[in-house]
Amino acid sequence: MTVDRVRRTVTLPGSAIPLALILATFASKFWIGFELATATHIAVDSTFVVLNGLVSGVAGIFAGRFLVYWLALRQSSVPV
Repeated sequence: MTVDRVRRTVTLPGSAIPLALILATFASKFWIGFELATATHIAVDSTFVVLNGLVSGVAGIFAGRFLVYWLALRQSSVPV
């Protein structure tokens, strides 16, 4: 990861990991939405609620990655 103070940009090398995370999150959320639409009784099942929370937590990885990049850019712009 490189941080350019002048342009205020963060540059990352390409990786297939974000793509895999996006596809896995989409597929999981799609499946959960389908199950909720077709079998509404499972919305109160504790196992399903926990599963939905775990999938949403995995989606939070993207917010965490953004926070790391934003903090790196912010720290690099603070005068020393």
